[in-house]
Amino acid sequence: MNSKVKNVLNVILDIVIVLFLVFATAVLVIALTQKTGNVSHLFGFTARSIQSDSMEVYNEDGSRSKEGIFVGDIAICKMSDEAAYNVGDIVLFSMPVVKEGDRYIECDNTQIPETTIFVMHEIVEIVDDNGFDYYRTQGKNTLAPDLNLKIAEDIIAVYTGTRIPGVGKAIDFVQTSLGFLLCIVLPILVFVIIQAIRVIKNFIAYKAQKLATEGAPSTGELSEEEKRRIAEEYMRQLASQNAQPSTGDAPAEGE
Repeated sequence: MNSKVKNVLNVILDIVIVLFLVFATAVLVIALTQKTGNVSHLFGFTARSIQSDSMEVYNEDGSRSKEGIFVGDIAICKMSDEAAYNVGDIVLFSMPVVKEGDRYIECDNTQIPETTIFVMHEIVEIVDDNGFDYYRTQGKNTLAPDLNLKIAEDIIAVYTGTRIPGVGKAIDFVQTSLGFLLCIVLPILVFVIIQAIRVIKNFIAYKAQKLATEGAPSTGELSEEEKRRIAEEYMRQLASQNAQPSTGDAPAEGE
């Protein structure tokens, strides 16, 4: 293979490996965060995998609206400690729920929650109670608002309006044992093997170069080219001798 083409392919491979490592690291961090239920953030922003259809919005022709947030999306939110929020803000908060079938239902005041999940809903109303603001939240795709009003301290982050379609499905898959093996462990293993092969090849090339430049002169051994030239010269001399006329083995005079 042409050395120039080989170098280009090596550079492309290096770029692919670096991009994969960046992607794998980001997916791993998000996946582990989602798995433990903690809200992590980087520089004040958090990425949330959407698993509910409560914020989905569709156009009249059935296509997805830009105003919606869909199952499988990654929603980018800004961590918040604001004292007040506005109607129309889409906010992230924790919600105590009970499980009914395959869905989680918000607890009312008479129920004991089974677990707590993170929810992104829109603020649809601000309720003033003696100068203290409560926030009524509702999903864009739900018929009724959430049961419980929220206070500012309940709100964890505010949706920035940026979402990455479909990436959430990949993160959900990575959280499974099979997904973690295929998407994280196996590619990293392949990367380690590739790098090990490169190290071995470079070591062999280094040893070969060292022997070529230092080994031959110090041991007095002839190179293959020198051996070939000597053999050719010997064959020419032998052919020249065979071509000379023979004088025979005539007996000397007097015998």
